Amino acid sequence: MEELAHRAMNLAEAKGATYADIRLRETETQTIILKNGVIEAIATTSSHGFGVRVIADGAWGFAASASVSRAKIDEVTTQALEIARASALAGGQPVNLGPPEVHRGQYRTPVEVDPFRVPLEDKIDLLMRCDEAMRRAKGVAIAEANMVFIRKKQLFASTEGSLIEQEIVETGAGLEATAVGEDEVQKRSHPNSFGRHQGTAGYEFVDKYDLLGHAERLGEEAVALLSARQCPTGKTTLILG
Repeated sequence: MEELAHRAMNLAEAKGATYADIRLRETETQTIILKNGVIEAIATTSSHGFGVRVIADGAWGFAASASVSRAKIDEVTTQALEIARASALAGGQPVNLGPPEVHRGQYRTPVEVDPFRVPLEDKIDLLMRCDEAMRRAKGVAIAEANMVFIRKKQLFASTEGSLIEQEIVETGAGLEATAVGEDEVQKRSHPNSFGRHQGTAGYEFVDKYDLLGHAERLGEEAVALLSARQCPTGKTTLILG
């Protein structure tokens, strides 16, 4: 990524840009979804792309691509310059960024266990056992379990000398048990109520929330809610503070 970034910046300056920057990004995602003991989805996807901004003749130009190669870097950088020069024809105040600011650094999510190195079979086995535990309670109609892992690599570089690299790893997992009664439906979930809990961490994030340790409880609580007494209603005093 860094070599491609330098290529774009050198080309932009050679073609007359007074400023240029580039953002490159690669994203890898793995998703596993189970429902009632059946694997509904296993998908590993990747995407990448970049965008180039330039200032030429006092105006901004921008171009981007979802395809990353040396040839595409040259094409998109040239296109950004053409757009900047076309924009300059409209007139207006020339762009002034002020004194140059240079930032260089790296950041990587602290990861104890790389989620993409954990065997797929181990992930599926854990979700299967959680699914089975949720459905032990009579009355649970739907048991859902999922995991999602994301790795994003990003690089920013500018003709001023900035070079910033990031690698962000996200790990998420969640369980949900749905119980169906005669005239109502109740759900219980863990760790939260939004499908899964997601954080910037490695696979240790999954271990932290002990999915299997909570799975059976979710099913039992969802069923118990079907026969739970309703909250009382009535007029009362409300204090706002």
